[in-house]
Amino acid sequence: MKELSMSIANQNRPIYHRGLYPGQHCGGFSLVELMVAAAIGLFLLAGTLQVFSSMKQANALVEHSSRIQETARFAVGLMTADLRRAGYWGGNADKDTMTGTEGMQPASNTCPGGSNAWGRMVEQRIFGLDDSNAGYACIADSDYLRGDVMTVRFATPLTAVAFNPDELYLRASLFEGRLFVGSNNADPANAVVDNPQSVHQLVAHAYFIGNTERSCNGKKIPALYWQTLVNGAPQKEELLTGVEHMQFQYGVDQNLDGVAEQYFNADGVTNWESVVMVRLWLLVRGGCPDNSFTDDKTYIMGDQQYTPGDNFHRQLYSQTIALRNLLN
Repeated sequence: MKELSMSIANQNRPIYHRGLYPGQHCGGFSLVELMVAAAIGLFLLAGTLQVFSSMKQANALVEHSSRIQETARFAVGLMTADLRRAGYWGGNADKDTMTGTEGMQPASNTCPGGSNAWGRMVEQRIFGLDDSNAGYACIADSDYLRGDVMTVRFATPLTAVAFNPDELYLRASLFEGRLFVGSNNADPANAVVDNPQSVHQLVAHAYFIGNTERSCNGKKIPALYWQTLVNGAPQKEELLTGVEHMQFQYGVDQNLDGVAEQYFNADGVTNWESVVMVRLWLLVRGGCPDNSFTDDKTYIMGDQQYTPGDNFHRQLYSQTIALRNLLN
């Protein structure tokens, strides 16, 4: 009977939810609490989005800067290498001995197209035009955009082992030189007697700035070009996208001591054989405009001041290069 009474008493006892006690009630967040929580969430989300946007812009800027630096480094390195080779004629110490079935073309301030005359102007190892392509028929007005034009000539350091029929070559010893096209390699008129001797392909490069056929947001993309010898004649080739402006000044040795006493623009040089140093300014820009940025700088490049006033990121680079092959 005692056990039966206890069982009946337990059945009549109130049953409470786990974790609740008398006087407590089940409930959720109030409307005010939900609104405060939502406001805090939106504030945190806005902050996160702002940080993400800032990081995205910073990454884009770093990417623009890296591409600009890479383009400039390659362009400066390319022109520096050419300038240091200017006037190298395969070890020949007297260019006046260069004859052969082609022979030297008298040096002139022109670049005729359609023939190999421009490549045979070996008397002129370096030449420039000041903010113009005037007289250089191989650079069409429609191809030229702005800035200086600079031409360098030399023989390749590597010796030739095969011959393109129309390319220009130089067979040289210390005091002999013969200019010929590849198809005339075996002609007796192109032989030299002295040893050691070697054969090198002739190189001529005329650097200039032009527009490409590509654009971004309606803005034409500029590039560094050169005229180079293809089958002996000058031909245009695009080198590096984004190079926008280029200036040169030439250090002239006025007292034959091998040191530049004064620098001139191209139109101030009266004797190109006296040039022993070259100053280079190169302005490189990004491919596409950045509407959050305005370039209001004035870039000083030699005697030129260039103020673009647009939305492109840019960097200006300069270099001074000493010419090495001064013996000739």
